[in-house]
Amino acid sequence: DDATSAAYEMISALMKDKNAEIERLNSQLISKDQQLNVKDAQIAEKDVQIKKQQELMEKALTDQKQFFTDLQEQLQTTDNKD
Repeated sequence: DDATSAAYEMISALMKDKNAEIERLNSQLISKDQQLNVKDAQIAEKDVQIKKQQELMEKALTDQKQFFTDLQEQLQTTDNKD
C-alpha cells in the first residue's frame, strides 16, 4: 500500500543519509590516523636527534673534564720541576 511504500522510501533515504555520514566520519578517522602516524614518525625522529645531542653533550663534558685533568697534571709536573 502507499503508506507502507512511503515509509519504506523514507527509511531508505534516512539509511542512505546515515551511511553517507558514516562514510564521511570513517574518512575523517582514516585521515586523522594518517596524521597521527606522521606525527609519531616526526616524534621518533626528534627523539633520535635529542639522544644524539645528549651523547655529544656528554662527550664534550667528558672531553672538557679530561682536558682540565690533563692541564692540572701538567701544571703540577711543571711546579714539581721548579
